[in-house]
Amino acid sequence: MNAKVHLKEHLITDQELPYTLFSIIGSTILLFFIPVAIGKPFQDYLSASLYAAGIVLYVLGKVIYRYSLFLSVLIVTFVHNFLIFWVCYRYGKATGAILFYFPFMVAFLYIFLTKQDKFKTAAKVFINILFFVLSVGFTDMRSKQFAFIDDTLIQNIYTVCLVFSIIATLSILIALYRHFINLHEKVIEEQQKQHKMVLREIDRQHEKEEYALLLSIRDDISQTLVTSRMYLQMMQTKEPMLLKADEGIKNAIDSLNNISLELSPSMLVDFGFAQGISVYAELLSKKYNIPVEIVLEEDSDDLPDIDRLSLFRIIHQGIAIIAACNPASLKVRINCQNKIWVSFSYAAANVRFVEQFNDPHNQDLSKRLDYYNATIKEEPGKIELLLDLKNP
Repeated sequence: MNAKVHLKEHLITDQELPYTLFSIIGSTILLFFIPVAIGKPFQDYLSASLYAAGIVLYVLGKVIYRYSLFLSVLIVTFVHNFLIFWVCYRYGKATGAILFYFPFMVAFLYIFLTKQDKFKTAAKVFINILFFVLSVGFTDMRSKQFAFIDDTLIQNIYTVCLVFSIIATLSILIALYRHFINLHEKVIEEQQKQHKMVLREIDRQHEKEEYALLLSIRDDISQTLVTSRMYLQMMQTKEPMLLKADEGIKNAIDSLNNISLELSPSMLVDFGFAQGISVYAELLSKKYNIPVEIVLEEDSDDLPDIDRLSLFRIIHQGIAIIAACNPASLKVRINCQNKIWVSFSYAAANVRFVEQFNDPHNQDLSKRLDYYNATIKEEPGKIELLLDLKNP
């Protein structure tokens, strides 16, 4: 799929599509009329040569389109109008050559939509008016060179031209409809991508602010508490008041760690993802009073800081959802590659968590799962998340 999109972007751009459709339809019609001109009863080799030259010029215009839009449009405008004049001059207006205008005008509407200055637009309009006047005013209703063309043949030519006109017009309209539908889908997709990037940047800023706030209160307080507790533990006497002071300091350290867990999981940045989550697994075990084990697979790739923090937020909230049902134990396995695979295994029977993971009221979790285009699978005792790391 990616290769197909990549090829399309290099061969035909959005701006080139109307011009390309015009050239293809025009060349197809000329290819049809070359054997008609060569065959009996016409055997008109001059007209067949001009039709072939017209196809060559269509291709030339397509080749130089990206280098000179005006010149390529001027070429195709000249070729189209000259061929209409030539058919009217050679075979007479009564043959239905004027119907060539019908399929081409639809495409010309889009060619004239290209942004160009007044001089270039005037040049294209002049060519159209000039050849239209020549076709109408300086050609005969019936051909003098091919007097054998009777009313029946004229009617047949008229029918063929009409059928070609309908087919060409429908082809152009259908192709343009699909083209603009694709453009609309691309715009929506780009808007969604921009929206996700904005949300991503907001999350990044929040994480930075919370991390900066945590650093400002954590280090000094933590060091002071740990040092004070070491002093208390080094004392020989274990009086009740000293034991209470030691217990109070221990609780203060635990509270500080909980603040770190909730405010910003800074250890994921300080110690790395693997070591950081092992520390937080212990903190989560204490918080929810169940054994929580978080395992990072050996073949996992390293993650950028913002993805580490966002992934941990998802895991933390997933653990909170599962822990609310008081499972006997909880194990989280993580594999980080192009896609992040997260598996929650829990000892709890007849409990389903998919709806809670997908609950839109849990805005932070649903936002993060949406950002990574998460897919969720659940079976008894296990729920798995698959996050598309490369998609954003």
